Amino acid sequence: MVTSAPAPGLPPGHEDHLGVTYQAGGHDVLVEAGFDSYERTEFRRWTLSPEAHNVPIVQEAEFRPGTATSLDASAIGPSRQCYRLSDQAYGVRRTRAVLVHHGPALMAVLDEAPAGRTLRNLWHFAPAATGEGRVTLAAGDRRVTLLQLRPPDHAPVPGQSVRQGTVCTGYLRRADSVTVVSPAASRLLTLIVP
Repeated sequence: MVTSAPAPGLPPGHEDHLGVTYQAGGHDVLVEAGFDSYERTEFRRWTLSPEAHNVPIVQEAEFRPGTATSLDASAIGPSRQCYRLSDQAYGVRRTRAVLVHHGPALMAVLDEAPAGRTLRNLWHFAPAATGEGRVTLAAGDRRVTLLQLRPPDHAPVPGQSVRQGTVCTGYLRRADSVTVVSPAASRLLTLIVP
């Protein structure tokens, strides 16, 4: 499943433009911060921010809250979904193309920033271990691999960082998570294989 609008149960105000969530085999693969409460806490402010979602963040640019996102193209078939989205939430056009193949399961995401700009993307997962340009995530007996490539030569992109995080599983309920942060690039192709 892919969502590019606020996920079900999220109140308005979450800055999740271009964000995706992903489920495969009946399990969550990519998750977002979720809804914690309406209390005015630092954690709640973070859950509303782009950093709490699976989004590309343009480097050295100021975020402009409430900027609309455009669905530029979409195609949904029995074995796959494809979307192309764009916005100017950082004052420059950023684009995201998403392909989800249902069998075998695969999500491919191409993030692009304008010439001379770079972006980083964030991916919120369960516990993980890293390798050269690749992150393998594990939850019980399930595994998922995140591989990042640099178009147009599709060379592996090393330099991902993995940090511990927290997501909300319900009102005032939290769970540990792991966030993978990409290296900065003007174009980044991310493959997620459960």
